[in-house]
This record gives sequence, C-alpha cells and structure tokens, in this order.
Amino acid sequence: MSGVSSAPLALSANLPVQKPASAGKAAPPLSPQGRALLKRGVAAYEADDPATAIKAFEQMIQSDPQAPIARAYLGLLYVRQKRYADALKQFQEERKRLPNPAVAWAHIADVYYAQGDLPAAIRSLEKAAALQPDLAQVYFNLGMLYPQTLDLNRGIWALDRYLALKPDDDYAHYLRGNQLYKLAHLDEAEQAIEQAIRLAPQNGLYHYALAQVYLKRTVSPETTERALAELQRALALDAPEPAAVHYHLGLCYQRKGDWEAARRELEASVSMAPEAWGAYYALQEVLTRLGKTEEARKARARFTALRKQENLRMQRTYYQQEVERNPRNASAYYQLAAFLKRQGDLRGARAALGQANRLAAGNKEGQALRRRIATLAAALGQSSRR
Repeated sequence: MSGVSSAPLALSANLPVQKPASAGKAAPPLSPQGRALLKRGVAAYEADDPATAIKAFEQMIQSDPQAPIARAYLGLLYVRQKRYADALKQFQEERKRLPNPAVAWAHIADVYYAQGDLPAAIRSLEKAAALQPDLAQVYFNLGMLYPQTLDLNRGIWALDRYLALKPDDDYAHYLRGNQLYKLAHLDEAEQAIEQAIRLAPQNGLYHYALAQVYLKRTVSPETTERALAELQRALALDAPEPAAVHYHLGLCYQRKGDWEAARRELEASVSMAPEAWGAYYALQEVLTRLGKTEEARKARARFTALRKQENLRMQRTYYQQEVERNPRNASAYYQLAAFLKRQGDLRGARAALGQANRLAAGNKEGQALRRRIATLAAALGQSSRR
C-alpha cells in the first residue's frame, strides 16, 4: 500500500486490487486520534488481523465521523465477514462524504457481487465509471462481470476501455481474446492473445488459448501444426489444467491420423481428469481406429454415463443462472425448485420454492404461479414424508 491515506478498491471473489490515490483528500483534516487509529487499522488490515482493524476503524468513526476512508476500510472488512448490510451502510456513508463518490460506488458493487446480485453490482460499477472515467479498475471489473450475465459484447467494450488506460496488462489482453473467441471473432481473438503472449511469453495459459483459436479455424495441416506447437509450448510452461492440454493434443494427433500418439495423449488426459467426458468420446474413436474393440466399448460407456451427468449439471446451472440474473423473479425460483425436486434435491427445492413464495406473495397478477407453487409445495411435503 502506498500510504495510509489510500483505501483499496477491489471487487470481491479474487478479482485484482487497485489502490486509487487519496480517497479522502477532500475530507476535513484528521484529528491526532484519528490519524493514530487510521495507522493502527491499516497495519492490522494489511496484517490480516480483522478484529484489530475493525476495532480501530470503528473507533475512528467515533473520533472522525466525516472521514470517508474509515468507512471504506470498515465496509471492506464487513464484506469479508459476510456482514453485507453493515458493509453497505458504511459504503453509503463513504459515498456521502466523497466529492466524487466513484470509489464508493465501486465498493457498493463489492456488496452486491458478494451477495450474488450481479445486475446491481454492474449498475454500481457503471455509476462509478460515469463519475470517474479514468478509474481503470472499474472497467476491468465490468469486463469480468458482463460475461457472467452473458453480455460478451459489453465485456469486450469494458476491457477495451481498461486497456486504453492499462495497455501493458497481459491478463486483460488474454481475457479480451477469450471473450472474442467465444463470439467466434477469431482474427481479433488471435491478435489479442498474441499481444498477451508478447507481454508475457512464459505464460502457458496464453499459449493454450492461442491453440484453441487455431483449432477453431477451418481444419488444415497448417492450423493443426500451429495448434500442436502452441499446445506443446503450453505443456512445457506448466499451463493450468494440463488434462485439457493433453486432450487437445490428442485432437491434433487425431487430425493428423497419428492414432497411437492420439491414444497416448487422450489416455493421459483421462488419467488426470477422469470426469472429462469429451476426452472419453475422442478416446473411443481412436481406440476403434486402432482395433482395440473392448477398450473402445469401455471408453464409450464411460462417455455415455459422464455425458448424462454433464447434461444434468448444465440444466442445473441454467436454472441457477436464471435466478442470479433475475433475483426478484418468483417464476425463476419456481423453475429452479421444480428442477431440483426432479433431481431428488428436496432440501434445495424447498429453499428455492420458499423464495418463490415470498416473491409471489401479494402479486395479484401471479395467481396462476401461486397455484403452481402451492401444488409443488404439497408434492414436496409428500416426498419428505415417504
């Protein structure tokens, strides 16, 4: 940290931290007691001693109630402790005391993000960006959140704004390339990931990402060889998820017709990630080519079982994301509850249905939905008594 007058700006859940300059410089001068408490609180915050830090900042609010920096630190500490209502209160007080409350809006986004309310977190960050357009971290955070609401185009826009302010951030170039890849803008994705590699050539993740772009292109000997080279480079650089690297190496050798090399890579993949259904599908094809009929049959059976599990997981994720995108929508919670009941998760179904019932209460236009909720509640009651 550059100094005790600088409060951290961060979005929860391991997103990068930026320390903006002097969040409280326009506030009244601190009292001697306030300066001492701030120093003590910052030291405890940096030492990961939340109890001491909270006590210091709570005392500082008593001695210097107009100091926004105490509110900022205290709010961040409350977020860590999942005291979200207390954190929101402190950040709102911080907002009132700043001449430009951009950082406070970013902190408010922390609370909403930690609670899983992505739309509210995004709205808060958008307010921060409008108030202080040169606050780079806000655009980075938006670039991370927009894709979580399936708005990849806005995610790319936000990362473009961030990179205009921080052009040497290799990870941001990679993220931008990854989002462009998902939109099938392969030329732009390739350029973005190549820029990430130029800035950080020893990062295996970036080489793996570039290989995926090559594999997405029209199959040709040239694209296959380029993908193969990048995957081998990624493996040599200890890229994360080596099972995925081996899987894609297997696909490259499969394209080349080198069935033994493909088998070797795919078997390495499934040994590292035994739940990876895609590798089993490719492996059963390769084993069939090699005449290993019984081994191919076992691989195919494993693929079928895992694919069924994956389909159920994807369905569950869909319903959960609908709830996250529409946290005030009773129907979204009802659909999640109905799915969970079908899967035998009665506890989860009851929790989701309870939320659906609370949201639907008093909604005169939702009589049909309330009847469905009541019917499902009765069915859950019967299931729990069996």
